[in-house]
Amino acid sequence: PVPAIVVVSASLDLDWGADLFAGAPVPTVVAHPRARPLPPAAPGTVRGVPAGDDRVDMRELVAALGGLGMAEILCEGGPGIVAQLAADRLVDELFVAVSPQLVAGDAHRMLDGPPLEPPVPLRLRAVLEADGFLFVRYAAGRP
Repeated sequence: PVPAIVVVSASLDLDWGADLFAGAPVPTVVAHPRARPLPPAAPGTVRGVPAGDDRVDMRELVAALGGLGMAEILCEGGPGIVAQLAADRLVDELFVAVSPQLVAGDAHRMLDGPPLEPPVPLRLRAVLEADGFLFVRYAAGRP
């Protein structure tokens, strides 16, 4: 079966005409704060999941997705979302891809948020190499 895609958005400033919303093979889930309901422009195929009051609360979202039967969640979010998930101790595995090039700039870290206290320990599960790229899989949390 095709897994559902979940979009997390506090602003709901989204291109509602995009195939992701209007033409997806299964309804796209849009997680949003309760203070901002889905706009009328959202297609009827979109399933809104309110989680949190003024911002999307990751604990509420994961619980709500579990209630929809989503037992496994793969997050491909940016550093802010990953930091929120890690801060709430909701990460059980971490997949890291390392590109074989050096770049510079003002990019954020893998997690962009306040320090994790205590830090989340990682245990190496697997390392794969392909064309100079490294793909690393870690288990997160206590053994």
